[in-house]
Amino acid sequence: MQKILFLLIWISFSITISGQSPNDLYLFAQSQYNNKNYEIALKEYQRYLYFSSKPEPEVLKAIADCYSNLENYEKAADYYEKAFFSTSSDSFRLDVLFKKSECKIKTKEFGIALIDLLSYSDSIDNESLNKLNFYCAMCYFGMDNFLMAEDYFVKSLGPDHPTKALQIQQIFENRKSFYSPNPMTAYILSGFVPGLGQFYSGDIKNGVNSMLLTTFLAGVGIRIAVYQTVTDAVFTILPWFQRYYMGGMVRAEAIAIDKRGRRRSATFNEIIEIIASVKEAPR
Repeated sequence: MQKILFLLIWISFSITISGQSPNDLYLFAQSQYNNKNYEIALKEYQRYLYFSSKPEPEVLKAIADCYSNLENYEKAADYYEKAFFSTSSDSFRLDVLFKKSECKIKTKEFGIALIDLLSYSDSIDNESLNKLNFYCAMCYFGMDNFLMAEDYFVKSLGPDHPTKALQIQQIFENRKSFYSPNPMTAYILSGFVPGLGQFYSGDIKNGVNSMLLTTFLAGVGIRIAVYQTVTDAVFTILPWFQRYYMGGMVRAEAIAIDKRGRRRSATFNEIIEIIASVKEAPR
């Protein structure tokens, strides 16, 4: 008991000596945050929280905001969750839910974000419901569930914009294009004919390079086998041929993944532009 009392006295003494009350800490932290000094603000918010008698939702959210601005999205999501459960205010809870979801989306934890969003059961106005639907749509899009993504993107517009809803539906009409080029197809094609997977993915330059290089190595190997021995060809050329042959397959797969990702990003941006043309898109 005496040790605890001594610790409390020491803490109080430390604050007094430093000339900073808890309120001073909070105001200083806010000023640093406003000046975008997020690391300093984070430390001061944490100090304030340490001296506070109970966790304060606004402080927990402020700490989360600091972590988010410092791109530590895992920590930010943890503090947004703490802030969510530390208050009964519907508007505050919804705000931190969206911010937590943003963090999970940025770390590609779409499933976790979606569970949180779909589990929200507090009262919600139409504008916030549209925003919630928008976040759900982003999660479904990230999870390659384009049927559900279309549905929630349309819902995020609300009932008053049928023309914009039709534009989004038209984008999703050919969902097969979202899966093209197929990385596995590119990989297999380059296994049959070096460079063919790159051609399939639209990368003609790398396809030609892969085809020429493997053809050259195969030709050199055959020449060595004919004019010297098969063993010489196997030990001299085969390791190089195998390296570039397999490397071409892997490269074809990577090219397909990159091109498909860029195609999806372009489609996503097109959808955002449609939503933003109605109102400022929630971000």
